[in-house]
Amino acid sequence: MAHDKLPYSKLLSFLREDDPQEEKLYLSPVKVKELQRRIDQLMEEQKPFLRQHYTMTEMAHDLDIPSYQLSAFVNKVMERRYTDLVNRYRIAYCLNFINNNSYTTLKVHQLSLACGFSNRNTFISAFKKFTNYTPHEYLSQLKTAR
Repeated sequence: MAHDKLPYSKLLSFLREDDPQEEKLYLSPVKVKELQRRIDQLMEEQKPFLRQHYTMTEMAHDLDIPSYQLSAFVNKVMERRYTDLVNRYRIAYCLNFINNNSYTTLKVHQLSLACGFSNRNTFISAFKKFTNYTPHEYLSQLKTAR
């Protein structure tokens, strides 16, 4: 998930001039890149997204930054919702798991739990959103290809 140029100006434009927290929310281009790197590192090394109900507050705590700053960063700089951010990591983990392991014995519900989802339907929706396939369609194509 590397970004050459993160639109830090979008974070700044999000702030109102009369906002008393404006200075607290300001992130320089260097800090934007650093925060993105820290998020990627946290997710790739510790895989907290595998915990069901991993919240933004927990991620902010893990990153040692205020929740409001993480929220502004995810929403305005990364231009996505927090759940989409976490689900993207979950689906990437799931695809890696499927492609590197014996998937034939796992049911979709078991796969969803193994990837941090607490609900089968949420897993199916997220899987389709990021891959354009349902888990069943993806697994069927993979079986056919092998």
